[in-house]
Amino acid sequence: MPSPNRPPILPPLRQRPKPKEFLTVPEWRRLLAAARASSPRDEALLLLTYEAGLRREEPGLIRLSYVAKLHERIIYLWRGKGSRSGEYELSSTTAKALHNWINTRYPDRAARKPEAFVFPGYSQKGLTGRAVYAIYTQLAIAAGLPGNAHSPHALKRSRCQHILEAAEKDGSIPVDRLVKSLAAIVGHQSAMTTVIHYTQQTKRERELVTRVTDDLVT
Repeated sequence: MPSPNRPPILPPLRQRPKPKEFLTVPEWRRLLAAARASSPRDEALLLLTYEAGLRREEPGLIRLSYVAKLHERIIYLWRGKGSRSGEYELSSTTAKALHNWINTRYPDRAARKPEAFVFPGYSQKGLTGRAVYAIYTQLAIAAGLPGNAHSPHALKRSRCQHILEAAEKDGSIPVDRLVKSLAAIVGHQSAMTTVIHYTQQTKRERELVTRVTDDLVT
Protein backbone atom coordinates (compact mmCIF):
# COMPACT_ATOMS: atom_id res chain seq x y z
CA MET A 1 0.00 0.00 0.00
CA PRO A 2 1.52 3.37 -0.98
CA SER A 3 2.64 5.75 1.74
CA PRO A 4 0.09 8.48 2.51
CA ASN A 5 2.94 11.02 2.31
CA ARG A 6 4.04 9.90 -1.13
CA PRO A 7 2.64 12.00 -4.04
CA PRO A 8 0.53 10.15 -6.59
CA ILE A 9 2.35 8.66 -9.55
CA LEU A 10 0.15 10.56 -12.02
CA PRO A 11 -1.00 14.14 -11.51
CA PRO A 12 -4.75 14.72 -11.53
CA LEU A 13 -6.18 15.32 -14.97
CA ARG A 14 -6.96 18.90 -15.84
CA GLN A 15 -10.62 19.62 -16.37
CA ARG A 16 -11.16 20.49 -19.99
CA PRO A 17 -14.25 22.30 -21.26
CA LYS A 18 -16.75 19.90 -22.72
CA PRO A 19 -16.57 20.07 -26.52
CA LYS A 20 -19.60 21.06 -28.49
CA GLU A 21 -21.32 17.87 -29.62
CA PHE A 22 -23.85 19.09 -32.14
CA LEU A 23 -24.74 21.88 -34.55
CA THR A 24 -27.67 24.16 -33.98
CA VAL A 25 -30.31 24.13 -36.70
CA PRO A 26 -29.09 27.50 -38.12
CA GLU A 27 -25.51 26.17 -38.18
CA TRP A 28 -26.66 23.01 -39.95
CA ARG A 29 -28.51 25.08 -42.54
CA ARG A 30 -25.41 27.20 -43.19
CA LEU A 31 -23.32 24.06 -43.57
CA LEU A 32 -25.80 22.56 -46.03
CA ALA A 33 -25.87 25.81 -48.01
CA ALA A 34 -22.06 25.75 -48.19
CA ALA A 35 -22.12 22.16 -49.49
CA ARG A 36 -24.70 23.01 -52.15
CA ALA A 37 -22.63 25.99 -53.25
CA SER A 38 -19.51 23.82 -53.41
CA SER A 39 -20.46 20.87 -55.65
CA PRO A 40 -23.04 18.10 -56.24
CA ARG A 41 -20.62 15.67 -54.60
CA ASP A 42 -20.32 17.70 -51.41
CA GLU A 43 -24.09 18.15 -51.17
CA ALA A 44 -24.74 14.43 -51.58
CA LEU A 45 -21.91 13.51 -49.21
CA LEU A 46 -23.07 15.88 -46.47
CA LEU A 47 -26.75 14.96 -46.69
CA LEU A 48 -26.05 11.23 -46.58
CA THR A 49 -23.56 11.53 -43.72
CA TYR A 50 -26.02 13.58 -41.68
CA GLU A 51 -29.17 11.60 -42.43
CA ALA A 52 -27.68 8.12 -42.02
CA GLY A 53 -25.23 9.00 -39.23
CA LEU A 54 -22.20 7.71 -41.11
CA ARG A 55 -18.69 7.47 -39.77
CA ARG A 56 -16.24 9.43 -41.86
CA GLU A 57 -14.77 6.30 -43.46
CA GLU A 58 -18.15 4.83 -44.46
CA PRO A 59 -19.17 7.06 -47.43
CA GLY A 60 -16.07 5.85 -49.29
CA LEU A 61 -17.28 2.24 -49.01
CA ILE A 62 -20.49 2.80 -51.00
CA ARG A 63 -20.46 1.26 -54.48
CA LEU A 64 -22.84 1.76 -57.37
CA SER A 65 -24.35 -1.66 -56.70
CA TYR A 66 -25.44 -0.34 -53.28
CA VAL A 67 -27.69 2.28 -54.94
CA ALA A 68 -29.45 -0.06 -57.36
CA LYS A 69 -32.75 0.77 -55.62
CA LEU A 70 -32.15 4.49 -55.32
CA HIS A 71 -35.26 5.13 -57.43
CA GLU A 72 -37.15 3.72 -54.43
CA ARG A 73 -35.09 5.91 -52.06
CA ILE A 74 -33.34 2.79 -50.77
CA ILE A 75 -29.58 2.50 -50.31
CA TYR A 76 -27.48 -0.32 -48.91
CA LEU A 77 -24.97 0.82 -46.31
CA TRP A 78 -22.11 -1.29 -45.03
CA ARG A 79 -21.04 -0.25 -41.55
CA GLY A 80 -18.07 -1.23 -39.45
CA LYS A 81 -17.47 -1.74 -35.71
CA GLY A 82 -20.45 -4.02 -35.27
CA SER A 83 -23.08 -1.52 -36.37
CA ARG A 84 -26.11 -2.66 -38.32
CA SER A 85 -25.50 -2.90 -42.07
CA GLY A 86 -28.37 -3.20 -44.50
CA GLU A 87 -30.90 -1.28 -46.56
CA TYR A 88 -31.91 2.20 -45.44
CA GLU A 89 -34.71 4.46 -46.58
CA LEU A 90 -33.62 7.98 -47.49
CA SER A 91 -35.53 11.21 -47.70
CA SER A 92 -36.49 12.28 -51.20
CA THR A 93 -34.06 15.23 -50.97
CA THR A 94 -31.06 13.07 -50.11
CA ALA A 95 -31.98 10.45 -52.70
CA LYS A 96 -32.27 13.18 -55.34
CA ALA A 97 -28.89 14.67 -54.37
CA LEU A 98 -27.25 11.25 -54.64
CA HIS A 99 -28.90 10.62 -58.00
CA ASN A 100 -27.70 14.00 -59.25
CA TRP A 101 -24.14 13.35 -58.12
CA ILE A 102 -24.01 9.87 -59.66
CA ASN A 103 -25.25 11.24 -62.99
CA THR A 104 -22.61 13.97 -62.80
CA ARG A 105 -19.77 11.59 -61.94
CA TYR A 106 -20.87 8.76 -64.25
CA PRO A 107 -22.78 10.38 -67.15
CA ASP A 108 -22.59 7.26 -69.33
CA ARG A 109 -25.03 4.87 -67.69
CA ALA A 110 -24.07 2.01 -69.98
CA ALA A 111 -20.47 2.24 -68.79
CA ARG A 112 -21.24 2.22 -65.08
CA LYS A 113 -19.70 -0.71 -63.26
CA PRO A 114 -21.46 -2.07 -60.15
CA GLU A 115 -18.17 -2.20 -58.25
CA ALA A 116 -17.35 1.47 -58.92
CA PHE A 117 -17.48 3.78 -55.91
CA VAL A 118 -20.19 6.40 -55.50
CA PHE A 119 -17.63 8.73 -53.92
CA PRO A 120 -14.38 7.80 -55.68
CA GLY A 121 -11.00 8.89 -54.39
CA TYR A 122 -7.56 8.11 -55.71
CA SER A 123 -6.18 4.84 -57.11
CA GLN A 124 -9.67 3.56 -58.03
CA LYS A 125 -10.70 3.46 -54.38
CA GLY A 126 -13.39 5.31 -52.48
CA LEU A 127 -12.79 8.45 -50.46
CA THR A 128 -10.74 7.79 -47.35
CA GLY A 129 -11.87 8.87 -43.93
CA ARG A 130 -9.14 11.52 -44.00
CA ALA A 131 -10.46 12.88 -47.30
CA VAL A 132 -14.02 13.05 -45.95
CA TYR A 133 -12.72 14.84 -42.87
CA ALA A 134 -10.92 17.39 -45.04
CA ILE A 135 -14.01 18.01 -47.19
CA TYR A 136 -16.17 18.52 -44.13
CA THR A 137 -13.64 20.85 -42.51
CA GLN A 138 -13.52 23.02 -45.63
CA LEU A 139 -17.32 23.23 -45.67
CA ALA A 140 -17.42 24.04 -41.95
CA ILE A 141 -14.96 26.88 -42.45
CA ALA A 142 -16.97 28.20 -45.40
CA ALA A 143 -20.11 28.07 -43.23
CA GLY A 144 -18.39 29.97 -40.41
CA LEU A 145 -18.81 27.16 -37.87
CA PRO A 146 -16.81 27.24 -34.62
CA GLY A 147 -13.59 25.25 -34.54
CA ASN A 148 -14.96 22.54 -32.25
CA ALA A 149 -17.54 21.69 -34.95
CA HIS A 150 -14.94 21.03 -37.66
CA SER A 151 -15.43 17.26 -37.62
CA PRO A 152 -17.93 14.96 -39.37
CA HIS A 153 -18.62 13.45 -35.95
CA ALA A 154 -20.65 16.56 -35.13
CA LEU A 155 -23.25 15.47 -37.69
CA LYS A 156 -24.11 12.27 -35.84
CA ARG A 157 -25.00 14.03 -32.61
CA SER A 158 -26.68 16.82 -34.53
CA ARG A 159 -29.07 14.32 -36.09
CA CYS A 160 -30.09 13.13 -32.62
CA GLN A 161 -30.32 16.60 -31.14
CA HIS A 162 -32.47 18.02 -33.92
CA ILE A 163 -35.04 15.23 -33.61
CA LEU A 164 -35.08 15.46 -29.80
CA GLU A 165 -35.68 19.20 -29.98
CA ALA A 166 -38.51 18.69 -32.46
CA ALA A 167 -40.06 16.01 -30.23
CA GLU A 168 -39.93 18.34 -27.24
CA LYS A 169 -41.65 21.13 -29.19
CA ASP A 170 -44.19 18.72 -30.66
CA GLY A 171 -45.21 17.49 -27.22
CA SER A 172 -47.25 14.54 -28.49
CA ILE A 173 -44.41 12.03 -28.10
CA PRO A 174 -42.56 11.62 -24.79
CA VAL A 175 -38.95 12.53 -25.44
CA ASP A 176 -37.71 9.58 -23.37
CA ARG A 177 -39.31 7.24 -25.92
CA LEU A 178 -36.83 8.50 -28.50
CA VAL A 179 -33.70 8.65 -26.35
CA LYS A 180 -32.70 5.01 -26.84
CA SER A 181 -33.41 5.17 -30.56
CA LEU A 182 -31.52 8.39 -31.09
CA ALA A 183 -28.57 7.20 -29.03
CA ALA A 184 -28.24 4.47 -31.62
CA ILE A 185 -27.75 7.14 -34.28
CA VAL A 186 -24.57 8.15 -32.53
CA GLY A 187 -23.74 4.47 -32.91
CA HIS A 188 -24.24 5.04 -36.61
CA GLN A 189 -27.80 4.01 -37.39
CA SER A 190 -30.19 6.12 -39.46
CA ALA A 191 -32.98 7.67 -37.40
CA MET A 192 -35.78 6.03 -39.39
CA THR A 193 -34.23 2.57 -39.22
CA THR A 194 -33.45 3.00 -35.52
CA VAL A 195 -37.04 3.84 -34.71
CA ILE A 196 -38.23 0.82 -36.67
CA HIS A 197 -35.81 -1.67 -35.11
CA TYR A 198 -35.17 -0.42 -31.58
CA THR A 199 -38.40 1.06 -30.29
CA GLN A 200 -42.00 0.03 -29.99
CA GLN A 201 -42.75 1.70 -33.25
CA THR A 202 -45.74 3.99 -33.48
CA LYS A 203 -47.05 5.96 -36.41
CA ARG A 204 -46.45 9.25 -34.59
CA GLU A 205 -42.75 8.46 -34.03
CA ARG A 206 -42.18 7.63 -37.67
CA GLU A 207 -44.06 10.72 -38.77
CA LEU A 208 -41.97 12.90 -36.47
CA VAL A 209 -38.65 11.57 -37.79
CA THR A 210 -39.83 11.93 -41.39
CA ARG A 211 -41.13 15.45 -40.81
CA VAL A 212 -37.95 16.68 -39.14
CA THR A 213 -35.76 15.05 -41.78
CA ASP A 214 -37.68 16.52 -44.68
CA ASP A 215 -37.58 19.96 -43.08
CA LEU A 216 -33.85 19.98 -42.38
CA VAL A 217 -32.57 18.55 -45.65
CA THR A 218 -34.82 20.49 -48.03
